[in-house]
Amino acid sequence: MDDKEIASRLGVKANLFPAIAQTLEKDGFPRRDPLFEDKRYWPACRSYLDRRQGVRQDNDGALPLNPDGKENWT
Repeated sequence: MDDKEIASRLGVKANLFPAIAQTLEKDGFPRRDPLFEDKRYWPACRSYLDRRQGVRQDNDGALPLNPDGKENWT
């Protein structure tokens, strides 16, 4: 996907996404691939974002867990 398409998926203004992507690339966000017309591989972007938000399994299959105390449903 090109950056405009990714920005749209993420609900980010297209003109802001290049700066956001540049910052995230320092932490492993997939770079644009010149072989594919400078587009990013969306599954890799999604995987990066899932890990960043703690919703992706790590290598041993465990999901991150940060318990914050006992739940009270009433």
